[in-house]
Amino acid sequence: MELFRFAALRFLADENLDGRLFWYLDPLSLEAGEEVLAPVGMRDRLQCAVVEHTLAARAEDAPYDLALIKKTVARRGERTRMLGDVEALDFGGVRFDEKHYSRYGRVLLSKAEVDAEKFGIRTQIVAPMSEDEGVYREILRGNVLLCGGEGKEIFRRLYALLRGEDRALSSLLLGERELFALAHSLG
Repeated sequence: MELFRFAALRFLADENLDGRLFWYLDPLSLEAGEEVLAPVGMRDRLQCAVVEHTLAARAEDAPYDLALIKKTVARRGERTRMLGDVEALDFGGVRFDEKHYSRYGRVLLSKAEVDAEKFGIRTQIVAPMSEDEGVYREILRGNVLLCGGEGKEIFRRLYALLRGEDRALSSLLLGERELFALAHSLG
């Protein structure tokens, strides 16, 4: 009989959710008191929550309908991922406003190349890279690994885009619709 792990989460930064507990599937094996990022609302925007308590239960004893329940995404502050022996920084988990964090698995940064197919990475862009070579259009499609120093500048601009800083918009070489779609896919 399969047991599922569940976590009861309390979102502290969202006044619309204040005071209520929400059940999530827990693939991370969380402990009470840990801070976690989890999707909220129809757009599944990531917010930080505190784990109140956990539960292991069979499907028929689940605290919430398994067909409707969402999963926790990452521990707060968890930003690195190993791709074999190469460490990659995930753009996910970056706080960009009072309560929201960027999505995981959209953009990774590493110093070395990897076997992209082996790790399920759609596109690997190797330095030197420039904005006018379609880097942001590839990021819009998602699941991209940036290899090399220019990737840090691209990360900075993506973060500025999410925060709504105008200077980021003028330098990304994308149209308004593409910029909106990029910000939506990242946050």
